[in-house]
Amino acid sequence: MKKKDPAHLFYPSDFLALVCDLTFEERGELITIWCLQSQTGHLDSKTIKINVPNVSSDVLDKLVEDEEGKYYIQILEEAIQKRREYSAKQRAKAMQRWNPSTTEEYATVSEKEATAYPEAEPGECLKINVNENININKIINNKSFKDIVKLLQKSSFIVRGNIDELKLIAKWLVVDFSLVEESIAIAYSKNIFELSYVDGIIKNKAKQMEQNSKKLPEWFDKDLTITEPNENEKKELESILQNFN
Repeated sequence: MKKKDPAHLFYPSDFLALVCDLTFEERGELITIWCLQSQTGHLDSKTIKINVPNVSSDVLDKLVEDEEGKYYIQILEEAIQKRREYSAKQRAKAMQRWNPSTTEEYATVSEKEATAYPEAEPGECLKINVNENININKIINNKSFKDIVKLLQKSSFIVRGNIDELKLIAKWLVVDFSLVEESIAIAYSKNIFELSYVDGIIKNKAKQMEQNSKKLPEWFDKDLTITEPNENEKKELESILQNFN
């Protein structure tokens, strides 16, 4: 089954304008409908009544009825469509970049757009011992970290910068950037926006390539331990992430 897109654009000003004449209880009802629509699409009246018993008439007035008699929130519909169009465009870029033979199928993508991803040299190998408690600075100061974050965010991945994500990205910093780029493109083409999926592709490809290149670090298959960042490190990481949002 195709995975549901886990995110969409959210504009606070539009949402507040939508709910400004609703009570807090009614806003809760509308948010529930919002979440249901985000996950399942347009809703029939039965689904709404099951999930929001005694739904307010004022809340129902915020919904639009489609030609099949189902209901939806207009601003959410528009946000989902924008995300869908953006994802399709980015997927076309990835497919054309990694499958040049598909040029005819993706002829609407310009040559400039097809090379939108940043080029970068691989980061220096992290000097990490197997049982070391890694300081976050070893990761975020590696010269390829920002390029990987930028590439992920441009490819519709949500990067929060938590410890689990940093554990994965730390391993990506010791392989060629082109391998990371290709793995992200493959995940994107499959509409799977999970770093763990990208990590699996990188691991498999890196091991296949190992016999023809430098040996991977001993810790490449280990579960790395990373120290919780201090306040200055948190600010630095947040700054990196915000620069590409």
